[in-house]
Formats: sequence, structure tokens, C-alpha cells
Amino acid sequence: MGLISDCVIYSLPPRPVLRSVIDTYFIHVHNQPYSYFQESSFRQRLESNLLPRCLVLAVLASAVKFSTHEYYAGRAREATEKYARESWMSVLTDYMAAEENMNIHVVQTVNLLAVVDYTGAVTAYLKIPTALANAPAAGRVSAGWLKIGLAARISQDLHLMKEPDAWLSYAEQEERRRSFWSAYLVDKLISCGKSRPLAILDEDCHLQLPCDEDTFQKGEWKKTQTLGELLSWNTQMVERPSPFALAILMASIFGRCTRYVHQRCRADEIPPWDTTSEFSAISSSLLLLESYSTLGSRPISEVIQNGEQGPQEIGYLVFAHTLFHLCHCLLNHPFLVRLGLKPFGSKTPTSFPVRALRASWDHAKQLLDLIHDAREAGCLVESSFYAYCIAVAGGIHSLGASLLVSPGSPGSETRTQDSAYYFQQTLDWLDRLGLFWVHAGNMVPPLRLMMVMSYLG
Repeated sequence: MGLISDCVIYSLPPRPVLRSVIDTYFIHVHNQPYSYFQESSFRQRLESNLLPRCLVLAVLASAVKFSTHEYYAGRAREATEKYARESWMSVLTDYMAAEENMNIHVVQTVNLLAVVDYTGAVTAYLKIPTALANAPAAGRVSAGWLKIGLAARISQDLHLMKEPDAWLSYAEQEERRRSFWSAYLVDKLISCGKSRPLAILDEDCHLQLPCDEDTFQKGEWKKTQTLGELLSWNTQMVERPSPFALAILMASIFGRCTRYVHQRCRADEIPPWDTTSEFSAISSSLLLLESYSTLGSRPISEVIQNGEQGPQEIGYLVFAHTLFHLCHCLLNHPFLVRLGLKPFGSKTPTSFPVRALRASWDHAKQLLDLIHDAREAGCLVESSFYAYCIAVAGGIHSLGASLLVSPGSPGSETRTQDSAYYFQQTLDWLDRLGLFWVHAGNMVPPLRLMMVMSYLG
């Protein structure tokens, strides 16, 4: 039902244009950071007209914004909206209206459309002053959030959270795993706002994590860890987790971090400096990435030159380490630290807020350095979520060095200059990402306002 061959001709571009956009998809969208397909298998099924039209349209909607083909000159946004709308209507008519007709293609389609909707909204991830990405519950933001909830329920109905049937080919098994873990990633990233509860819980994920890209593309099988095993310090590791698995690990910790941040706005009986606090537990979990990955201790250019990872796997490493720095920025964010310490008044150790503020500034700096170095090394830094990460870091730098050192004290001038440099770098990055993502450009005015307010005291 709903194959390409059944599709009205005007719904899809001419075949050469279609192939060009598919090429664009696998360069700019695939593994950025979501992974749904084995590329060779997808292309074969596309040429044989064996893919449902809802999925092909969703892929087009995801990739057209990056296309340089003259066919879309001056109308890429219009084409994106058209493809997304027709894809969703196809899901409703071909699958939602039929009984027992769900399959993995529906999960892949709805996931892709959730990202298109969420990132196409002007207000996505926009409330940067509180660093909470507290987008309003209206328009396409809500449509995107509802779609990922639907994708999660369909995934659960298809038992994608469990190991695939052994009779499936290794490539099909891994594609099912990756489709589920991509739904997990979308859920964690889109649900980072306030009043956006998660649809997929860590304790419900019983399948192994994605294998490395080379094994997947060859159609081979490899035993990997589960998320629970990766989150445990007691797990004996035979080999390092795949870069995709590390991105999932960090998304899990990021989800825990955002829940803690929202809860910390309320009174908390356990102070963050207590070793039994959630703050301490999250900080400890963040150290897991350092034990699994060596990227943080070496320049990206060195990893690329050594040929240890392919370009797309390096992209996952960059994404995982960006989430690592983002978590530290949120845990130690100046506004949130101030809110969280209010209930403890004079009992607050003077050294704790000082260390927290310094940590937020250092990780905001490292986050922007990482993204800059990745781009200089030839990595594609184009995921929509990078805009949020960059804006949070820029928000910290917009406050300047005044929170860290007193004017005139040793190092104050250097800190102030560094903050100004990184704040400008933030604006440059958001302008660059704004070429593809509406919400990125709309983050600039609030950040400029924060900068003005910080100077006015």
C-alpha cells in the first residue's frame, strides 16, 4: 500500500532530481545524528519502487533544505512544507486508517516528520535566557512533539525496544535497532523543554545499542552493550562502544540533566553539593564518556588523520562530546545555580557557586571550541540541535566575565575579551545554521538582549 509507483506524479520530483536529493540526504541528514537506513539497501528499494511514498516524501522534506539543485531554486522551503504535508497525509490515509498495517517505515517516516515540524517552527528552542528551551505549546512545535509521541507508541507496538527476530537479515535487524534508537534520540532532544515528558523511558529499552557504521554497511552482526550496561561503571568492556552508541549514552544523561534542571526550579531538600544528590549523580555519569572516548584528549584533526573513524562516525563523536559540554553548562548555568541555591541560604558553601560558575564558563568555551575545530577539520556541523547547544553556551558568554572575576582583578580583562570573542562566535554560528534552520536565526535577538542586559547590570 502507498508505494512510489502508486503515487501521483506531481508529488515527487523528476527521477534525476529525486536521486540528487537522496544523495544530499545521505550527506547532510543521515547520521546527523539520526540513522534509519542501510544506504545501499535504501537506494536499491528506491530504484525498484519498493519504498512507501510517505517515507520517500519524508526523506525529501528532510533533505531539500540542503539541496543545491536548480529544481528547488528559490522554493526549497515551499517544497519542504509540501513534501512534509503530503507525507503526513499518506501516513494518515495509508496506515492510520487501516487495521494491523503498521511497520517500521511508519516509525521512520513519523520520526523524520517530527524533526521537520519541530525545527520548522519559528519558536523552537527559543527561550534561551533560562537555557531551558521552553518552547510554547502551539503550532508546529506541538505538532512535532505529538508526532514523536506517536512514533514512540508505534515503536512499542512493533516491539522495537526489544531485540529483533533472529530470522531477519543482520542488516534488517540493525535497521530496526537504529530506527528505535533514533526515535529515542528525537524524544530526548525534543522533550528537553519544560512540561514535555519523555515518551520512551530508559528502563524500557531492552535491545543492544547500534554497532559501528562499517559493520552495519557490510550487513554483518556484532554484539554490543545495552544502554543499561553502558550506564553502569561495573560493566566489563571488551571494546569501545560505537560512536552512535556514545551519542545515545549522552542523550540519556542529557535527558536526566534536563529533568533535574526543571525540578531544581522548585525547592530541593538535598543540596547539590551533597554526594547523594542528583547533581552529584549526573556529574558522575558524565565521566562515563571520558572512559569510553578519547576524543576529548586529542584534537579532531588527529583522529581524522589517523583514519580511526569514518567522517560520519566522527560526527557522532562530536555530537556526543557537545552534549557532554551542554550538560555541564546546564548543571552549572548561572541563572539555575542561583535559583537552586535559594532554599539553602547562608548554609551554601561559598566555594560551590564559584566552582559552578567557572565550570559553566569553561564548558561553554570548550563546546564552542569543539564545534569550531570540527568544522575546521572538515566535519559537517549541521544538525538542528547544534543551534540550541550553541545558544546555551552563548547565553553564558553573554553574561560576560563579571560573574567569574571582579573588575580589575588578575585575569578579568582576559576573561572579558574571551567572553566577547565567544559571544560573537555564537552569533556567527547561529547565522550560519540559520541558512537551514528557522529557529537558529531566531535565537540571535534574545541573545543580543541578554548581552545588553548584562552590561546594564
